[in-house]
Amino acid sequence: MSNRNRRLCSLLLCAALLLLMPSAALTADAGVTASVTIGTGLAAKPAAEVEARWDSGWFMEKAYVYRRELALTAMALSGAAYVRDEEQVPCVQTALEAFGFTRVQSYNAHIPITASDKVAYTFAEQTLRSREGKPLRLAAVVIRGTGTNKAVTEGGLEYARTVLEKAYGPQTADELLGSLAAYLAQGGPAKAGETVKFFITGHSRGGAAANLLAARLADAEFFWHEDCSHPLADNLPRLAHIVFHEKLGTLDAKVQRIKTLAGHIATK
Repeated sequence: MSNRNRRLCSLLLCAALLLLMPSAALTADAGVTASVTIGTGLAAKPAAEVEARWDSGWFMEKAYVYRRELALTAMALSGAAYVRDEEQVPCVQTALEAFGFTRVQSYNAHIPITASDKVAYTFAEQTLRSREGKPLRLAAVVIRGTGTNKAVTEGGLEYARTVLEKAYGPQTADELLGSLAAYLAQGGPAKAGETVKFFITGHSRGGAAANLLAARLADAEFFWHEDCSHPLADNLPRLAHIVFHEKLGTLDAKVQRIKTLAGHIATK
């Protein structure tokens, strides 16, 4: 059995735990239960069905609150990214739609699993309301790794970054982030007071890419709040210390030139 098959078999074993859950947990009043088709990596039986439950209420809590059902569903969705239905539609798309997601879009899904230098990924979203009644947009990102090299299963963020860049190149995270930004923009501008939350999952190299994407988004959130913690005008003095061009001076000098030029244009 190849390394890839072993990894997918382990994923199947973990996802099969869903079948052992008490029936009451699968028929709770809140949430949606659906059958998810996942890849097994076995030639004799390349796909299997597992039951998984989705509850958007999970995302009303803080991200650091661990939820076992959410973890199992994440594994099932990660496995669904490795198999297609009879019409060649990635099964992860069908699963996300069954869980109530809309605008489901897959990228690079046509790329073979065993011969590629790119990751494949699927985006989807739900429009929700927070417990306080404010608009909440939930974006799902399911990433499928490709290639035949050793998988990334653990070892920390730096290890994941090293192996991922070796496998796909340093542009992978940038491509993912750019595609996600474009996808969110297609959904329309953010509503007043709207919060955006992310559900990001993946298996093997897809998991490494998911870790890097989550880290990028966490960094962006930190610097956004940092920038919003003081008025924009407070940044003006800093422009005098940022070189725009070695022969044209600083950004502050550039701003002053544009200010003067705009004044002349406005009087014409």
